[in-house]
Amino acid sequence: MNLLEAKELFNEIVDDCPTLEGVHFMIAPSIATHSVVDGYEIHMSGKKFDDKTITYLRDLAITNGLFIDTKETAVGMYRIKKGALV
Repeated sequence: MNLLEAKELFNEIVDDCPTLEGVHFMIAPSIATHSVVDGYEIHMSGKKFDDKTITYLRDLAITNGLFIDTKETAVGMYRIKKGALV
């Protein structure tokens, strides 16, 4: 996703999901040589995510055509490059 899309998605997440209070956010371009990420990604970490928050983020990712990678204390949202093997 481009930077503007990432910013708009970030604003939506912050506005609609108060359970993310205290979470660390990072919006960054993928710079790894063989990365499957297309453009920018949003990464959130810093505390355990509850089921309601994970469900909200998954639904938002699906709505926006994004891949979501969830761990107990971290979530990444990004668009996959066309033709990339995941």
